[in-house]
Amino acid sequence: MRHLLPAVLLATLATFAQQGAPGLQSAGSYRVGIGAAEPTCDYTPDPQYTVKAKRANVKGTVVVSTIVGVDGSLRHISIVRSLGYGLDEAAVKALHRWHCKPNTHNGKPTPTHVQIEVNFDPKLSEGDPPRIGSGR
Repeated sequence: MRHLLPAVLLATLATFAQQGAPGLQSAGSYRVGIGAAEPTCDYTPDPQYTVKAKRANVKGTVVVSTIVGVDGSLRHISIVRSLGYGLDEAAVKALHRWHCKPNTHNGKPTPTHVQIEVNFDPKLSEGDPPRIGSGR
């Protein structure tokens, strides 16, 4: 049986809504809020926990900022909070493979700026790669 690792919390979308007024943001994307529904992800391949991070017993969260495009792909992925030990790169590599149902605004798909937390814990990943905890 695989260990489930709560790795991505799309609930952090609410954080963006609190940080600024909802509506059109930079690069033509929307933030979740009034008139903009949050996107959900239907394909969330696991990030790989690196050997270097396992040896150092690194536990923590990589926080990324990204835009969910109208085609459901994640674009402009950037690290907001780093863990190092190759885990930042592992998180970004996995997120590039994700597919989400795009946000809608007034019934039309629209790019949406979101923040995603990818949690790593070596005790939960022993023998198995980490799994995404939400969006399945």
